[in-house]
Amino acid sequence: MRQLTQLVENILAGTRAASFLKFHLWSFKAGFAQVFILFGVSVFLTFIHDYVSTLPDNQFNPLSLGHQGLLYLLFFFSLLIVAACNRRLQHIDKLVVMLLSIVPVIWLGTLGLIYLMKLQHWLSEYQASWLVFVVYVSWYVIVVFRLFRRFFYISNMPALGWVVFYAVINFAPIIWLPGQPIWLSKYVPEYRPTVEPIDIEAVYHDQERLMDNIQNTILNENHERTDVYFVGFAGHATEDVFMNEVVSAANIVKDRFSAYGKTALLINNRDSIDQYPLANRFNLRRLLMTVSERMDRENDILFLFLSSHGSEDHQLSTAFPRFRLKDITPDMLKSRLDASGIKWKIIVISACYSGGFIDALSDAGTLIITAARPDRNSFGCGHDGNYTFFGEAYFEQGIKQQLGLIDAFEAAKAAIYEKEQAESFTHSEPQIYIGEEIEVKLEQLEQELRQYNNNNWATSTQGLLTDSSALSTATD
Repeated sequence: MRQLTQLVENILAGTRAASFLKFHLWSFKAGFAQVFILFGVSVFLTFIHDYVSTLPDNQFNPLSLGHQGLLYLLFFFSLLIVAACNRRLQHIDKLVVMLLSIVPVIWLGTLGLIYLMKLQHWLSEYQASWLVFVVYVSWYVIVVFRLFRRFFYISNMPALGWVVFYAVINFAPIIWLPGQPIWLSKYVPEYRPTVEPIDIEAVYHDQERLMDNIQNTILNENHERTDVYFVGFAGHATEDVFMNEVVSAANIVKDRFSAYGKTALLINNRDSIDQYPLANRFNLRRLLMTVSERMDRENDILFLFLSSHGSEDHQLSTAFPRFRLKDITPDMLKSRLDASGIKWKIIVISACYSGGFIDALSDAGTLIITAARPDRNSFGCGHDGNYTFFGEAYFEQGIKQQLGLIDAFEAAKAAIYEKEQAESFTHSEPQIYIGEEIEVKLEQLEQELRQYNNNNWATSTQGLLTDSSALSTATD
């Protein structure tokens, strides 16, 4: 019972020290029995953490015994050296008790930080793990500095020197040696079919044929009404969602704006290299020039949709393993659009940080819609999905439901806010820019579409009536 009471007192004293509160050296209860018990607590905490984090299917790692033994051996060895050099070797048990007593609260605090890192989405998993490690080491080292200074009655500089020595001895193996947790997840090799390597030379050679196919399928403009020409660009090759999203958006725009024979796609994906040209700068320039030649540049509208990963410095990824493609920048995209001479443009960009494209692309005849603010992530990318959060909200739930382009954006923005709120994501805040002249142009487009659809309905109805009369006459 006495040892248990002393254990509680030691952990409480260690908690005060690790929390940067006032503490007294006499609050720590020395003795080799407490050293042994606190050592057991430290091992038990490591055991529990490794066990829970590898559930439900885990196995004991026998290699961890040697790894953990080395770490604790270095821990005791470093403290022996520090105590001997400061002439406090006779009180080594108390020094060890002090440093083991701070372990539980730092362990709990680190677990809390790991949990918070899993909730955030602005850092990658790799960056988050390094942040947790740096915070843990910094916290631990600062607390050890306080303890050394108080225990050895030394000034800041000597205490700092001994802390550096202690930290190097204890943390170097953690950084440089392979980790050996006490429990491991059972690894079941996943079957992956053999993937044939891509013939890079053949793909580049085939670009001319694929681009010629597009040129042969894009129809000339219709003089009777405003045409919408859709160009889709799926940049990032290793996640299917960008390809799926561009294909789905093209079908929706085709139906919504009667853009049959006026859609063209550039896609980076190994599954589509025989069907669509690569989504790169050269093909985009050539395709925009082709569309410009087929359309009425002063009346028809270009609908340009780009879907990919975006970076903080506002570049759209064209990553395709083994293909060294240059990313799309705002200035580069502006130069391609300016060269085409197309007056009316709808530009939709589904990517992180895509709001950074607005300033470069904005003009009186352009509507620009982006999935996120210049400094925010957007969400929903992945390998198998058909849409990102933004693509689904804007195209599937907006344009496909007969909403106007601007109304579809407002509806999508609200839907995305609710979805991000429900999943505790930092809000992406989709952006819109409406040029001074484009809004009137879009209203005219909607009026023409209504008239076009009404005429088609009337023609179809008249045909049905004619057929019915003929059938009636034949019956008579």
